[in-house]
Amino acid sequence: MKSKTLFFGFDFTNVWTLNKFANHPYPQLINNVQDLNESASIVSVISWPAKTEYMTGDDLVLDGCAIDVTYVSGRKGVAQCYSRHDFGI
Repeated sequence: MKSKTLFFGFDFTNVWTLNKFANHPYPQLINNVQDLNESASIVSVISWPAKTEYMTGDDLVLDGCAIDVTYVSGRKGVAQCYSRHDFGI
């Protein structure tokens, strides 16, 4: 199941990915890869959050933050930072 040729009609250039190193042997959306066993090897900040100074009791606001991640498998991605308010917490 780890061969792209077995998935007829899947767009592995723009939509889907198949990571041969992952424990999950099925295609996943490029922008939503779920492999809890994949480790990051390089992490760097692309852009810092707009708010960087806080007082005691202020909510953490991460708007504008983005992180570049390179995984051990060589896959690369950009992680957006989210505040707890984005999830209704």
